[in-house]
Amino acid sequence: MKKYLIFSFIWGILFVNGFSQQPNYLTLPVSQNVEYRPSISFFHESNSILDTLIALPKPDAITGGFTYIHPVLTLTGSNVGIGTTLPKQRLHVNGNGLLSGQLAVGTTTTNFQSYHALKLLLGNHWTFFDLTRAKILGYNCHFWEQDEQAGRIDRTRASSAMMMNQDGSINICTAPASSSPIAWNYFTMSNNGYVGIGTRSPSERFQIGNIWTFHDGETKYIGRNVTYTSLGDARIEQGFASMIRFDDSGSITLGTAGSDIAGSLVDIARKNITLAANGNVGIGTTNTQTYKLAVKGIIGAEKIILENTGNWPDYVFEPDYNLMSIGELEEFINENKHLPNIPNKEDISNIGQDVGEINRLLLEKIEELTLYIIQQQKEIDELKRR
Repeated sequence: MKKYLIFSFIWGILFVNGFSQQPNYLTLPVSQNVEYRPSISFFHESNSILDTLIALPKPDAITGGFTYIHPVLTLTGSNVGIGTTLPKQRLHVNGNGLLSGQLAVGTTTTNFQSYHALKLLLGNHWTFFDLTRAKILGYNCHFWEQDEQAGRIDRTRASSAMMMNQDGSINICTAPASSSPIAWNYFTMSNNGYVGIGTRSPSERFQIGNIWTFHDGETKYIGRNVTYTSLGDARIEQGFASMIRFDDSGSITLGTAGSDIAGSLVDIARKNITLAANGNVGIGTTNTQTYKLAVKGIIGAEKIILENTGNWPDYVFEPDYNLMSIGELEEFINENKHLPNIPNKEDISNIGQDVGEINRLLLEKIEELTLYIIQQQKEIDELKRR
């Protein structure tokens, strides 16, 4: 059986006693009406190293003494135990812990002591900072309380950090190795669910950089230098604005707006291209009606080719074509105020004009006019022969 020797210091009185019990269950007898307090006991085992135990006393109802069954600190060789008498590692804690200062693990550096907000250093590069504005888990970076600028621990290494900000937002940051101050590349999730890449304060459901936005409201759009406000779509910064809008009807609209100051409203009503759900296209208008291409404005083109223009009026020159006489034509014009087969003013105003059909009808009138001229020339030649 193992033999232990205990030295108990109890308010200046020394007890020397021998025990044949396990060192984590030790009982002392009552002696000389001494007031018992926490004691320090030294145990030495034959042919072994010196062990140290710091324990708290508990009154023993049977013996009237105190039983030390609450080990506080144990030093066994090079291992330290807190709350255990059998430490299995350099530091073995059995129970909860509280640390109010800085903790460095796996490093011998002391430089971290100058960063007062630093709470944890793992190795030489992993850090945890407790700032007022944020809690930051970082790699190869350090921060100051009053300065949002970050510094590198090792300039030859890249840096990264995850910032849990006081307002509830989260920033995940990266930066390449450099001798210059850190310029973070941000991935941000705001407390309202907005997500940003390359920005710390996204103004839309998803934003890339400072001006590329993805709006998820009543109208969905991808915008450049445009964001939704209570007054309407507005410019983020001074300059031009543009967007691709997706309507619930299934149509897609590409819109542009001229340059203006930051915060000014964006009006794309007359500067857009719309692809309707039925495949119709509108330029300058979102209302394509039944047209495959609806244009509100002037069209400029070098050449326009119209196909399927109907029955081309070569039939006018057929022998059986019924050409109205000059008298019949005059009577029709006097009554209708327009040429036969030509739409009147009311029709053009109400339904517009079919360019291909109008060209076909105009050619028909030109060919009829040619027949009238030929007929008239024959009459003139006949008169000359008389």
